[in-house]
Amino acid sequence: MKEKHLPYFAVLDACETKECPICFLVKDGIERYFDNLLYENINDSGFRKKFRKNFGFCNYHSYKFLSYKDTLAISLTHRDLLIDIIHKLKTGDIRYPPRKNTNKCIVCELIKEVEERYISVIIEYLDDEEFKRKFLASEGLCIPHYESLLAKMKSPPKWLVDFNIKRYKEILSRVDRYIDSCNFSLGDKRPILADNEKLIAKQVIGTLFGFEGNPK
Repeated sequence: MKEKHLPYFAVLDACETKECPICFLVKDGIERYFDNLLYENINDSGFRKKFRKNFGFCNYHSYKFLSYKDTLAISLTHRDLLIDIIHKLKTGDIRYPPRKNTNKCIVCELIKEVEERYISVIIEYLDDEEFKRKFLASEGLCIPHYESLLAKMKSPPKWLVDFNIKRYKEILSRVDRYIDSCNFSLGDKRPILADNEKLIAKQVIGTLFGFEGNPK
């Protein structure tokens, strides 16, 4: 029996959500990161130094930061960046933004770390009966995370391949059903959708591309 640690149980819990378990865990990790940053670490010298070196977050995660509406935190962290820009302009260095030289975002790095951690957990426990049962009852992996998993495996188990193909076919069927519901030429044959079926646009985007803000 393999010893089961917190990441294993985190994946099991994520399998009970209505989305790709890895996407859920990544989004949860991002929320935890910003919560800890705003409540504990905004004045941490290590964070401020790295934030300044990387010229802040990427564009997407800068707006994510802004969405928390903590004007003081935004002002404190980005003041340093303005000082650096002004200094560079005065010295004739007009490259902008400086991040192009580092190509790093702390949150994007966190995302990659979380993805790799939990994909490794899934691979490690594919032969675990409790895990298999929970995973088969889940929404399965989005295509980007399934591709990441396959890249780390030489020969995935047949049940895993069959399950994900089945899930993608089910989504395709829902897409077709929604399209038919918009086709008035079908008359009485036009399907009437339940409320949850009208969310197919969000589901198909999430399945094809993963969570919003995926840096891939």
